Amino acid sequence: MRRLLLALGVLVASCGTPTEPADPVFQFHSEVIFGIRTLETTVAVKVYGVDISGVFPTDLGYVLSGSLEMVNDHQLILTVKAIKDREAPAVRVQNYYVGRIIHLPRGEYDLQVFETVSDSPVGPSELAFHGTFRVD
Repeated sequence: MRRLLLALGVLVASCGTPTEPADPVFQFHSEVIFGIRTLETTVAVKVYGVDISGVFPTDLGYVLSGSLEMVNDHQLILTVKAIKDREAPAVRVQNYYVGRIIHLPRGEYDLQVFETVSDSPVGPSELAFHGTFRVD
């Protein structure tokens, strides 16, 4: 009986110990879509984290990549870059993307989303979104 109580006590004690929050994880996915107009960049707070989605128009032959920079504990910069990966006809397409941040600690965040074309002579990145969101 003593062993059972001791084992039960150890089990209860180990279940109640605090754990360190996991480091934020960034995932990025994009796909070419046809037949829709450009959509605004949006931020949606979900149970598992935050989804940042938008549509980035380019010519056919580009792929998107995304990178997340944490400037400080509550300031984030998402850069979406269109990179030419093959020769293709000059046909405009819409590139839908989702950047997902998982394990973001609670709090208020400032987010900037920049979109840039890697071989564009136009200049630096364009600010596609700037706003705040809260993770509860």
